[in-house]
Amino acid sequence: MTKSTICFAITMLGLLMQDEQAKAQGDWTQRALKFRSKYYEVQSDFDQEESQDLASHMDLTADAYIRLLGGLRPQRSVSLGLLLFQEQDDYQDVLTRHFSVPTQNSQGMMMARGNQMYLAGFQGRYGNQRMREVLQHEGFHQFSTILFPNIPSWADEGTAEVFARGVPFDGKLVVGQVDAEDLRRIHAILDADDFRHFGDMFTIDADGWRQSLQTGSGQQGSVNYLQAWTMSHFFLFAEDKKYQKPFIKFLTLLNRNAEYPVAWVGAFGEPNFDIMEARWQEYVKNLWAEDYRETIRRMDFLSAGILFLNGQDVVPLTIEQLKSELRSHRFKHTSELFGKEVTFDVNDDELFTIPIESEKEVTNPPVFELVDTRGKTLDATRPYKVRTPPGIATSGLQAENFLLKWNVKKGNTFEPTFGPR
Repeated sequence: MTKSTICFAITMLGLLMQDEQAKAQGDWTQRALKFRSKYYEVQSDFDQEESQDLASHMDLTADAYIRLLGGLRPQRSVSLGLLLFQEQDDYQDVLTRHFSVPTQNSQGMMMARGNQMYLAGFQGRYGNQRMREVLQHEGFHQFSTILFPNIPSWADEGTAEVFARGVPFDGKLVVGQVDAEDLRRIHAILDADDFRHFGDMFTIDADGWRQSLQTGSGQQGSVNYLQAWTMSHFFLFAEDKKYQKPFIKFLTLLNRNAEYPVAWVGAFGEPNFDIMEARWQEYVKNLWAEDYRETIRRMDFLSAGILFLNGQDVVPLTIEQLKSELRSHRFKHTSELFGKEVTFDVNDDELFTIPIESEKEVTNPPVFELVDTRGKTLDATRPYKVRTPPGIATSGLQAENFLLKWNVKKGNTFEPTFGPR
C-alpha cells in the first residue's frame, strides 16, 4: 500500500468515525439512558442520578393519582413511557420525528401510540421544579386517558392543575396547595366577571378548549385553566370535602362509559348551574394562599426542637410551651429540605405559625398543634406519659392537614414520618 493510499484510508476512517460520533450525539434515542421504574419505561438524557430521581418523582406522583382514582378500572391494557429531556431542541426533534406531534408552546405533553402511553417533558431554561410541575400535570392526562373514554375538559384540566401544584415530600405528593399569585389572578377574574359561567364551562369540549389556547393572545385559555383548577379544588376540598364523594362518583360513572350529563345527574342530581356557581364563587373568594414547602420546613424545625427537648427530658404540651423551652435552650436548627438550606432563628415568632397570605382578615387561621401518637391534640392539663415524643400536626389547612409523628428505631431512637392527618 502506497503512502498516499494509507493517508487516504486514514482520512476516510477518521471521517467515518466523526460521522458515527455525530450520529450518536444527534440521535437522542440512542444516547438516552433506558431503565424501568415502578410504573414507567424511562428514557432520559440526564445523568444517572438525576434520571433516577425524576423517575422516582413521577412514581410517587402516579401513586397520588392512584390514591384518588385507584378504584377505577382501566379502559385498556397499556404500558407507560417516560421521556425526560434536558433541552428543548431534543424534545421537539424526537416528538416531531417519532410521534408526529406539534410541540410549539409546550414544555411537556402526553402522547399515545398503540398500547403505549408516553409522558414527555424538558427542563431547558425553566428549571427542575417547573419541569416536575409540568410532568405532574401531563401525567394526570396519561392516567385519565386510560380511565375515561370521555372526560369533560374542565374536569380533566382542572384536576391535572391540582396535581401540578402538588408538593413532593417524604415519598408522597401533597396536593391542595393554593398559590398566592394564582389566587390574586382568579380573584381579579371574578371581580371583573371575566370567567366562564358554569353552564358554558361545563359544556366546552376538547376542540373548544384547544381553540381558546390558539385564538388571540391565548388569554381565554389561561383563564380556563385557572378557573378549571379552582373548580376541581372546590369539588375535591370545599366545605370539609363535602363534594368529594359525589365528584369521585361522577368520575366513576364516566369510567363506566356513562355519558357526561347522565354521570353528573347520577352523582350530583339535576344540575342547577346558578346554585353551584354561587357556591364555587363564595369558596374561591374566601380562599387564602398557603405555602406547603414553608409549612413543612417549619414542621421540620418544630419536630427537631421536640426531639432535642426529649433528650433533655422536657416534654412540651402546647406550641407556646415548645416556643418557651426552645428559646430558653437557645435552640438552633438548619433545614435542607427542598434543595434549600435554611437556618432558623428560634426568636422568630413566625416559625411557630403556619404561613398564609390573604387579602382580608382570616377569622380562624390554620395552626400547628402538638399531638399524641393517634394525631389527637394534647391536653395541656394532663401529663404526657408516652415513650415517643409528641408529634406535630396542622389544623385548619384548606385541603389536607399534615401529621408528623415518630417511629421508634433500634437503640431507642426516633425517626419522623410525614403523612395526612
